[in-house]
Amino acid sequence: MLVKMVGTWQGTGPYGLWQRSDGVLPGSRVYAIDLLWDDAEELLASASDLCDRQWELQEQAGAQALELEEAERLAALEAEKKKQERQEKLALAAIAVLGLFAVTR
Repeated sequence: MLVKMVGTWQGTGPYGLWQRSDGVLPGSRVYAIDLLWDDAEELLASASDLCDRQWELQEQAGAQALELEEAERLAALEAEKKKQERQEKLALAAIAVLGLFAVTR
């Protein structure tokens, strides 16, 4: 069983037996598990980086949407202000025209 798991039974332990500090040999089960563990850690790190990047992109998109919404709101307010100014000018022009008409009559 030890040979299957670590690749050998010989090592630096008592009576020349293998111990954990001796390491494992390529092709053994523990070596394969260790490789899989390394791959899993790399995959987890890259997935975490991708998730972080996606969150950053979502945050940027949200900020841009808020800026656009604010710009649209300000543009609507400006348009309403210009409309009111135009109506006031038209009202003053109508009063002036009626005043001139009344004076000339």
